[in-house]
Amino acid sequence: MMDPVLSVILTLVLFGSTHIVMATAAVRGPLVARLGAFGFTMLFSAVATVMFSLLAYNYSVVGTQGPAGLALGADPVLRWPLIVVATLGIVLLVGSLFDYPTSAYYLSSAGKKPEPRGLERITRHPFMVGLAMTNLAHAFLATRMTGTIFFAGLSVIAVLGSIHQDAKLRARNPPLHGPYVERSSFVPFGAIVTGRNRLVLSELRPIGLVLGLLAAWGLRQAHPYIFADGGVWVIAVVVIGAFLLGLQDLRKQVGRRSERQTSAGEAATRAGR
Repeated sequence: MMDPVLSVILTLVLFGSTHIVMATAAVRGPLVARLGAFGFTMLFSAVATVMFSLLAYNYSVVGTQGPAGLALGADPVLRWPLIVVATLGIVLLVGSLFDYPTSAYYLSSAGKKPEPRGLERITRHPFMVGLAMTNLAHAFLATRMTGTIFFAGLSVIAVLGSIHQDAKLRARNPPLHGPYVERSSFVPFGAIVTGRNRLVLSELRPIGLVLGLLAAWGLRQAHPYIFADGGVWVIAVVVIGAFLLGLQDLRKQVGRRSERQTSAGEAATRAGR
């Protein structure tokens, strides 16, 4: 039987490498040319789903095995700050979903927003940063090394994925994504502290923040069961969430196409008069 820690490392490498490599221009370009943008998105989603399912299932099996982890939660002085970091991460993560359709990283309009708004003033990657914060806190709290590596690995993947995404979008659309990056920061409040941006409370969505706090509380109550039954609950939430976001983007693309066709038809009608 494979060593539990090694199995977690291997599944993390599989998930992270396929996720990032498929998004590189050298791989994405030929696939988009062959399959179309929608076809590539479906392929990318399918591969990501399989790799994440493998990762989650493996951790559900070996998560309680292997040597002791950092287990910093045993120290009350460190436990509560880490819980606060994890909670704030979940609030950022959930809150970002309400801003996603207008964000600089929305699938059909990525890299076309020059000015950050809302949570993006705090960090340009609220979803990924929230994910990184939550996982990093859990890496320190984990009682087994399998958990420490699993959560630390997910945090690293979130950070590297964000850096890669910014580099890709900046190269693809420098006049818009360049200024966006300059006026924002990856580190929370970094752009605000350095004077490159400011916090505008009226742009924040209270419902997103409240639901984020409720989600953090709910996850805390369900903590012992999150990776139960082979990780099926984690897998289901991630897959269904990704599907709904993809469906939302598809509907938006169809709406834009319909508007363009209507405008073209009206222009043709006026020209024929």
